[in-house]
Amino acid sequence: CSQALLAVLRKGGVRCDLDALLQEGELLSRHFITLADLPEDQLTCLTQACELAEVMDPSSAPLLTTVDVFESQAFWSKEAICRAAEAFTSGGRVEVDRRALHSEAVHG
Repeated sequence: CSQALLAVLRKGGVRCDLDALLQEGELLSRHFITLADLPEDQLTCLTQACELAEVMDPSSAPLLTTVDVFESQAFWSKEAICRAAEAFTSGGRVEVDRRALHSEAVHG
């Protein structure tokens, strides 16, 4: 939070637990990982998943070029493994939680 934002919130009479808001923001934040920074086993897992999706929908190829991998401390569920990128809602990029690239987490 910037000082300017805090001043606006105070001036507006907003009453909240700033520490709780900051902790929630940190928990929900995502950090993107470049494909070059993925270990070989995770990159292989992602590549195989993209290839499988392309077999099912050939129009999506090359899928690997439209995938962003992110890390997050938010609660993880198998239902939230992959979603359309918020900035590219139509025909754009796909975001994949890095935890999905660990076979023991997904199949364990």
